[in-house]
Amino acid sequence: MLFRVLTGENYLVVTAEGRLETLRSALTADVDLALLDIDVADENGWRQVELLARENTTLPIVVLSDRPDLLAKPPHVSAVLEKPLDVPRLLRRIDDLTADRAGLQAR
Repeated sequence: MLFRVLTGENYLVVTAEGRLETLRSALTADVDLALLDIDVADENGWRQVELLARENTTLPIVVLSDRPDLLAKPPHVSAVLEKPLDVPRLLRRIDDLTADRAGLQAR
């Protein structure tokens, strides 16, 4: 669903399955944002967030979760959005974060 929504909004989407593929894609592809679907109890998912943040300190990371009420947003996570997704809210957040990143890169 997200792939269709994002490509329908003219975003170029790189998909990845698993920690290693996600990390490789985020480091080798020219990505503006990482969108990760993480179970609150998934320690491997949170490890993936930490690795991404360490390897690319300016990459905005958005976490999708069905229990955002249990999350304290870590400092290296740009946003936590609740599932089921409010698609207009997600698109606004992506626009805000990628605009911020473009401004940083232009400096």
